[in-house]
Amino acid sequence: VLAGMLLPALGKVKDTSKAISCTNNQKQLSTGLMLYQEDNNGYFPLVRKGTVNEDMWWEKVCNGYLNIQTPPSNKWKKELLDVIYSCPACLSSQDRGSNYIVNYTFMTNGTTAGQIPLGKVKKPSFNCLLFDGGDANTPLREQGFGSPGFNHVNHIKAYDSRALMAYPHNKRINLLFADCHVEARERPEYNKPLDIAMQPGARKDPSAMFLLYE
Repeated sequence: VLAGMLLPALGKVKDTSKAISCTNNQKQLSTGLMLYQEDNNGYFPLVRKGTVNEDMWWEKVCNGYLNIQTPPSNKWKKELLDVIYSCPACLSSQDRGSNYIVNYTFMTNGTTAGQIPLGKVKKPSFNCLLFDGGDANTPLREQGFGSPGFNHVNHIKAYDSRALMAYPHNKRINLLFADCHVEARERPEYNKPLDIAMQPGARKDPSAMFLLYE
């Protein structure tokens, strides 16, 4: 009987510990990303540099600012996931070094075309840089997961087949915003998107926040 009472409590403590670790990971990543953009006229690093061999470009860039040694390519997944590039509640099955999903508006894929510098953002506290990504082994994950970045409202919509986020922290998700704060959000109602700024344009749809800049 005592064991039955203790196990749920221990499980909650473990879950809380994972959520705290994830928050700390995102805060450390914000340091690397912000230091990079300060050295690059307000632009964040590319998600990928443009070739298969540079599939982890933004992680490599952050490593340089955070004094983290980049492992050989055949050990990217395990060694970087063991550092700060993964939420411990969302172990990724993807062959990448991170299971955090980044904003393609700030961190474009393979080219700087369309990339928005931080200085043009009016309300960085609403603009999400990255969030918890899920995979097939992650409880409470959304259905889709094939991209390291998000650029469409369906990517942040609850229960959508193309959604990229996981809600592993008691049905909550950790998000890093462009002002460097990390926030936990509850899973939206069915077919509703997270209320975050994510891409160029005005807020035309009251159910979805778009990137606020001019």
